Amino acid sequence: GLVLLIACANVANLLLVRATGRSRELSLRAALGAGRSRIVRLMLVESVLLAVVGGLFGIAAAWWGVKALVALSGEYLPRAVDVRVDGAVLTFAVVVSVITGLLFGLWPALRASSPNLTEGLKDNARGTTGGGAASRARALLVGGEVALAMVLVIGAGLMLQSFDRLTRVDPGFEPDQALLVRFQLEFNGSTDELVQSRQRVLDRVRGLPGVLAAGSSSFAPFTDGWGEPRPFTVPGQPAPVQGEEPRVLVQPASPGFLAALKIPIIDGGDIDAVPSDTSVRGLAVINQRMAERFWPGRSAVGETFLIGETPVRVLGVAGDVHTALYDSIPGYTAYVPDAHMPRVHMSLIVRTAGDPELMIPPVRAALREVFPNQAIREILPMNAKLTQAISTPRFFTVLVTLFGLLALLLAAVGLYGVVSYVVSQREREIGVRIALGAQRGQVVGLMLRGGMQPVLIGLAVGAVVALAATRLMTALLYGTSTTDPATYVVVALLLGSVGLLASYIPSRRAAGVDPATALRGE
Repeated sequence: GLVLLIACANVANLLLVRATGRSRELSLRAALGAGRSRIVRLMLVESVLLAVVGGLFGIAAAWWGVKALVALSGEYLPRAVDVRVDGAVLTFAVVVSVITGLLFGLWPALRASSPNLTEGLKDNARGTTGGGAASRARALLVGGEVALAMVLVIGAGLMLQSFDRLTRVDPGFEPDQALLVRFQLEFNGSTDELVQSRQRVLDRVRGLPGVLAAGSSSFAPFTDGWGEPRPFTVPGQPAPVQGEEPRVLVQPASPGFLAALKIPIIDGGDIDAVPSDTSVRGLAVINQRMAERFWPGRSAVGETFLIGETPVRVLGVAGDVHTALYDSIPGYTAYVPDAHMPRVHMSLIVRTAGDPELMIPPVRAALREVFPNQAIREILPMNAKLTQAISTPRFFTVLVTLFGLLALLLAAVGLYGVVSYVVSQREREIGVRIALGAQRGQVVGLMLRGGMQPVLIGLAVGAVVALAATRLMTALLYGTSTTDPATYVVVALLLGSVGLLASYIPSRRAAGVDPATALRGE
């Protein structure tokens, strides 16, 4: 919507400039009897024709663009394979093109339809820019373009910064050379038999050549969840309000699970040290955040916390794991032996000596040997899983950045066109100034001031609008404030530089006008 408004403002500005440049022609038409409605129709036909031709080019580009955006959409777009340019999309595009051509061609058409015959011819003869009203209208449109572009480019800047920070987050484990296998055991036996079945799967996979370590849990990072939330309390510390107890994510894990993910053990022992005997309960490895929060300044190993009425002793402390995309602060986690909490859902992590992709066929075959009819829900390298996890923010980032670049380009083209027109209309005046001794730098400065004034106003207005509009993006940003001052400053400098360049090129050309040629042309 913002890009469409920028494009419409751009077209309206160029049509306004064109109408001003045709003041003599339109004055002559009116003098020869052309009514206001006839002139309006003439201008609207031209603007709608431009809109339709532009719409056709846009439709042609959309055939490629839609495929590219769908490829980037990841899991955000449901049924993305069915997204395509069809009859409804084409009708919408044509209707929007025609409507925008009519609406934004109407203002220049109405202004041009009632020319002051004497003034119109006089202004044209002098080579002016169409009077103060036309100049103010052009400045308003340029300022509006820049303001809208400011909003979009700031949004793009925030998204880029957020995506960069997201990709730099240390997940707390080593995804390289790790393979993730997710499935639900086809099993209807007793709990003990379930424990044995899970162990048989692990033993078979661990025996494969190229496997360094393997472990399982009911959950895995960046999947459907991470542990089963349970309220807990810590003896000797102030009791929380009923119903507001902190929650710990209880993660049933097999021996080798932490090692397979390379989650570091910071203090104490690994879950491997817990006897597999199901009679030995109440031991857990907790994460670093939980240890620092409830036992600050001392070792948490040997301390006890209560899950409900059940005491759990801390066996060790493991590093924090970011288990979800926007999990900027990891929650409290307690790893307990999966033999104490067996589940049919199994997330198997296999640490390989080489490329985990190459281990997919042997791991799949190993599972089939233990359970011939076992369906596998997902099997892929952990790096690929992390890439999937950032597919949605990547899609939004690319989309907003493309629109921001397009807005930047449109604003630059619009400003360049307006300043070029003003320069061409003031050629005689510039020639006179140079003939009377004006320096070329003074001429460039004069033109730049006229071109940059609406740009600077647009930047100020755009920054204010962006402060309000970007609040809608809060849920899409990671570790980035919608009021990040660095982004606003950089975008303002970028847009200001683009505006300065778009104004400087025609202004520099104006300074090279030969006074004799300019005056003789008039």
